[in-house]
Amino acid sequence: MEIYNTDTGKTHTLSMIDPQTGIDWVTDWMGRIDSSDLFWNEEEDRLEGDSAEIDWWIKTQDDYQEMYDLIHDLKEEHGSEAVVAVLETIGDYEFELQAKETLRVLRRKFGY
Repeated sequence: MEIYNTDTGKTHTLSMIDPQTGIDWVTDWMGRIDSSDLFWNEEEDRLEGDSAEIDWWIKTQDDYQEMYDLIHDLKEEHGSEAVVAVLETIGDYEFELQAKETLRVLRRKFGY
């Protein structure tokens, strides 16, 4: 997914790769873009946002990608049941904090 930065004139690409299938599912991951400060510019036929909003999405995407990759690796190493058992102990956090908290708990539990 490409997002045009209205502050800098640069285009940024977001992607969320499923480590098991290799499929990019960033659009599904981002969900309802209309609930963010990104917007569709009909004239230019592109998604746009300012630097702060795009930086937030990039950082959050990086955290979630790291989380999904670690979950995949841990399942291969320790088995799905062991990893899911730990994931079930993690509470619900705000969207931007969920990946960081999940990473923290998984690293502590599995020694990463």
